[in-house]
Amino acid sequence: MLAVEEPQAFARTVAGFLTGFDAWLTPTTSEPPAPLGEITSTPREPLRAAERGRRTVAYPLLVANITGNPAMSVPLWWNVDGLPIGAHFLGRYGDEATLFRLAAQLEAARPSAGRRPHVHSLRHGAGPGCEQEDHQRRERPRLRRHGAP
Repeated sequence: MLAVEEPQAFARTVAGFLTGFDAWLTPTTSEPPAPLGEITSTPREPLRAAERGRRTVAYPLLVANITGNPAMSVPLWWNVDGLPIGAHFLGRYGDEATLFRLAAQLEAARPSAGRRPHVHSLRHGAGPGCEQEDHQRRERPRLRRHGAP
């Protein structure tokens, strides 16, 4: 029973804390993004990912996972290395609409939709031609359902 009661009690505490606030703003992580492969376990170090990753996620994203509150991370800043720095917003339980409105306002004030760091999931290689490959991937026609126009 404690496995159910404790998270529910915590959710009620968070709900009380957020009364009177639209959202709780914190950093998404406690440090800039780690280099690829740094937060990875190996056979020799099976707990490496947990140990390395633990210090980056000590913020309300864990609260949202426990309570079910809506939350979003928005890349509002970029560091000197061209990597996104996120702002994390935790909303009131059941109030996703406020976060959607806030996201629209933030995107209008500080557009990030077309901005990409120099290393991102759309890039498959390095060097000349990558940008062309990325452009070609984005320009592919969409698949249609059978019988759809």
